[in-house]
Amino acid sequence: MGDSDYDLGEELLHLDNPKTQKIPKNKYTAWENMGLQMGDNGYPRANEHNAYIAVSSHPHLQQLAWYDEFHQKTYTMNGDTKKEWGDHDDTMLARFVQGVIGLHSMKLTTIREAFMEYCQTRTRNEPKIWLESLEWDGVERLPMFLSDCMDADENEYIRAVSQNFWIAMVARIYRPGCKYDNMIVLVGGQGTFKSTSLSIIGGQWYTEIHESVSNKDFFMALQGKLLVEIAEMDSFSKAETTKVKAIASCATDRYRAPFARSSKDHPRTCIFVGTTNEEQFLQDSTGGRRFWPVNVGKIHTELIKANRGQYFAEAVAKYKTSITWHEVPIELAKKEQESRRINDGWETVIARALKVRRIDQITTAEILTDIIKMPIDRQGKYEQIRIGKVMRQMNWERKQQGAGEHRGEWYWEEKA
Repeated sequence: MGDSDYDLGEELLHLDNPKTQKIPKNKYTAWENMGLQMGDNGYPRANEHNAYIAVSSHPHLQQLAWYDEFHQKTYTMNGDTKKEWGDHDDTMLARFVQGVIGLHSMKLTTIREAFMEYCQTRTRNEPKIWLESLEWDGVERLPMFLSDCMDADENEYIRAVSQNFWIAMVARIYRPGCKYDNMIVLVGGQGTFKSTSLSIIGGQWYTEIHESVSNKDFFMALQGKLLVEIAEMDSFSKAETTKVKAIASCATDRYRAPFARSSKDHPRTCIFVGTTNEEQFLQDSTGGRRFWPVNVGKIHTELIKANRGQYFAEAVAKYKTSITWHEVPIELAKKEQESRRINDGWETVIARALKVRRIDQITTAEILTDIIKMPIDRQGKYEQIRIGKVMRQMNWERKQQGAGEHRGEWYWEEKA
């Protein structure tokens, strides 16, 4: 689609008063040739049908703007610069339709809605166009990205996470809403350029989310973004971490886009990356599989800048050969995830006591009374649930006595 250099204002300058200027007789023939619905007074009706015909058939309007499906916005040109369609453009468009085409009684809102609908037939995908312009040199870099550029360990887990990260971004451009339930979490000290490196990778399609994950504006902030950083994950409450996990697994985001009449589902075009300065940040004893923690050291931002295009080009090539982007070595991933969990203070006490006493069966009440040393009158539902979480985390399971004097009594036993 070529960008038109036509300026609506140029033609409007020659109209002293577009709304009252006398329309030449040949204009009636032009209206009929356009297929406009005519009123009894011989003028086109001011309806949506005529508005769409006018904006979609006039040569000066056909190339005026387009809809970017990635950004979900309409754009036009301001000289040599792309700009988002705005209120001033609405006004100039309405003056053109009313004054130049001659649909005097057509309302601005009717014209605008018709033009936005027409632009939906002229779509672009800016990052996809850029990706298609890249040419991979054939040198494999993706599996070593985290090791080479962020001083991460070099092992099977890191290589898988590294490659998945890049291919997932490309996949979300080519196939919005495709499966990607995980998020890398970069773990490193303050001042290691974690956020800087992500901004280099994402470029204009990167953002750091400052909205709460529970805020209704959170999903609006994802619009037109490819790489979204969720920072300071160590400061999240358990509820917020759970919310992040739920969001990461979603394939669509529901919100009302600018100028849209109602909310609707939008296939997700971005992936999330978490960052934290703390080694332990997972508070939930379950569901940590959504997170792929990676310890990073010195981050080489210049190396990322130099090879960014080739990283994306390689990711495109691998995506097109159907290489997956959501699998990692399960056991290695579990080990990493477990090492990031914030332990319940009771877990250490209970584990030490069970080891010293060589106990293979024990009840919740015995744990609270004999190990935690909690008075019976303070042992409530919350304490029982807490013990349950700790024991399951330590690989113990709850069983029920089937015979004897303690028949029906529940107890804990270590899994074989």
